[in-house]
Amino acid sequence: MRIFLDTNIVIDLLDVSRKSSEDSLQLLELAMLEKMELAISEDILTTVYYVMQKNIPRKKLLAFLEMLNEEFAILNFGRVGIKKSIKLCQKNSKFDFEDVSQAVCAEKHKCDMIITNDKNFPKIKIPVKIAAEFVKELNGTVSQTAILSK
Repeated sequence: MRIFLDTNIVIDLLDVSRKSSEDSLQLLELAMLEKMELAISEDILTTVYYVMQKNIPRKKLLAFLEMLNEEFAILNFGRVGIKKSIKLCQKNSKFDFEDVSQAVCAEKHKCDMIITNDKNFPKIKIPVKIAAEFVKELNGTVSQTAILSK
């Protein structure tokens, strides 16, 4: 299963003081345990750097980005993806361009699901779940697997 992580999930992994950080860290742990492929868009790396550079020492921040680059699938938007995102936002004035671009990128690269902590994330084609919901589902699956293997 290929899971696309929204920007706020990635920031949660770095900044444990955030309210949803625990859910995001559990998500990462369970996804790795279940051998899921984790994916982000390439612009998430620059956004995370920009947002966190005042709070995290540069060396630690760059090491985190290096880990993401090595461990996660890094997906591109491409000209067609940007064009599609613009058209979707022109059709629906409530859509946030950045979120729509993430959803279009996830769709382009055949992700099975998008995980976010943004309750207003647009649902375009791929299922979208809040991290806590997904963790709850994964915990149920992991528990059942453990019971069945005994």
